[in-house]
Amino acid sequence: MTSNKVNLRIKQGDTARLTFTASSVANGVTAPLDLTGCVAQFAIAERPGRAPNWSWDSVGPEERVSIADPAAGKVTVTLQPADSRAWGRLTQLVWELTVTFPTGDRLTLAEGSCVVDLEVTRSD
Repeated sequence: MTSNKVNLRIKQGDTARLTFTASSVANGVTAPLDLTGCVAQFAIAERPGRAPNWSWDSVGPEERVSIADPAAGKVTVTLQPADSRAWGRLTQLVWELTVTFPTGDRLTLAEGSCVVDLEVTRSD
């Protein structure tokens, strides 16, 4: 399976909810990957090849990443307003969503660029 390229556009200061489905193709038939027991991680970096500046996973207390429906391969990422505000004046980032299986195998489900539209006003 290859990762999906998904280019995101996020308004700084807004809540962003993203849903992804892990699947595989065998004999021309697409089926969801069972993510039972897996750990999902969403990471954002300033540019490719760098350590992530921000990262959340499905076992962390922040509840930004969840494997919402393991049997159906559904992963949900929720970015809070404070998350995109922490990016400061950065308007071009890269991201990836990975899953680590109980066997230790790691799979990149999706990745891409992230354009951030800066806030005009702030409420805090």
